[in-house]
Amino acid sequence: MPSSARLFTYLSVALAVVAPVLGATTTVVARTEEGASIFPAGPLKSLTDPALVARAPAPQTNAERLRRGLNPFKPRSLTRKSLHARTSATPCTPHTGVIKITYDGVEGYVPKTLSSLGLYAITQTPANALSVSFCSPSDADEAFDITTLNGPLPAFPFLGVLLGYYNSGDKLPVPGSFNYLYIGATSQSTDLIDGDSAFSVVVHTVEKFRSTVWKLNPVTNELSIKWVNPDGGNDIDITIFLVTGEDGSLSASADLAAFNTNWGTNFPSVTLTFQENIQIAEE
Repeated sequence: MPSSARLFTYLSVALAVVAPVLGATTTVVARTEEGASIFPAGPLKSLTDPALVARAPAPQTNAERLRRGLNPFKPRSLTRKSLHARTSATPCTPHTGVIKITYDGVEGYVPKTLSSLGLYAITQTPANALSVSFCSPSDADEAFDITTLNGPLPAFPFLGVLLGYYNSGDKLPVPGSFNYLYIGATSQSTDLIDGDSAFSVVVHTVEKFRSTVWKLNPVTNELSIKWVNPDGGNDIDITIFLVTGEDGSLSASADLAAFNTNWGTNFPSVTLTFQENIQIAEE
């Protein structure tokens, strides 16, 4: 007979599958005595699948799409809901290096490999660090994209954020929000859009993502996430944290204390610091 904790997990997963069919609005997640998983359960596509590794990056302009026989992008609305972080049109400074992770006396780097869920976590081996490049705007409050130079999937060459699988809506409301973001391999988008990412391909689902979210503190070189909800408004303070465990990942929340309370976890906040002129050779 399964233990009570495992039986509860089985029942929770079953409810997660049945609830949408029944039209329920409450999300039910797999939960154990150690806390809830913020990742979906189910079979995963391998990141070493030849079709995924060889997949070409998605064309980013209408001209590129037409050359490949694809339909052009739909026109984007210019209403208030589109007013959020966009790629800077002002002069910027190019950078190349790695991203250091620190928390609770632990030091590591954003790795050049992805977790089995297609997300970035941490490595404590410098040779396994992810090489990145970006162009930081002269206005330190403007968001920009970070390109990955030695990442495993050419189809998703940007360090982006994705809405959490169990989020309630697209917003990160504060205070008390337990909605969250994943940090993973994406294509480029200044808008929060539905589209493929390494995560979505691996777990057979589509989560909205955005890549133009990063800010650099010119004094400390700390990287942070600039987040504005889809309906506009002011920037929201975002805390980056590390999901520890076998399938850990870098994630982010507008209220880490509320997140940890809701999920029964104790994930630590982390600091991301850019280290200039360090590039790890691609294998």
